[in-house]
Amino acid sequence: MFKMPKKTKTKDMKKKKLRKDNVNDRFWIMLIAVLILLLIIIILFLRLDALTKQFQMKLEDNEKALPDREWLIENCQCVEWNGPFKCPEGFELIGEICKKNKTYTNPLVLCSKYKCPEYYVNITK
Repeated sequence: MFKMPKKTKTKDMKKKKLRKDNVNDRFWIMLIAVLILLLIIIILFLRLDALTKQFQMKLEDNEKALPDREWLIENCQCVEWNGPFKCPEGFELIGEICKKNKTYTNPLVLCSKYKCPEYYVNITK
């Protein structure tokens, strides 16, 4: 009869060492992948933050470029009356009514769009 050779301790030890090496390799690969992912997220966050700041600066520049309401009233024609409500002097706006002590009055509706000689100006405030 043919006898099977016995397993030696060295083969078992080599297999265990290979398994241990595989676990170590997987650990380092996962660690590197997580670090790369974290780095990508940080870069995207910083880039998004920079873009947000640029957008806010552009909005502020546009608001500064708009003429003030007094200039528009004097130099342009109102073409749309959908602006915010404003109460006469001394009155307080409560909901859609102006109140001063026991006196009530309707609010004034401000102009929301002016036609100037060369362009239109929309007012949202």
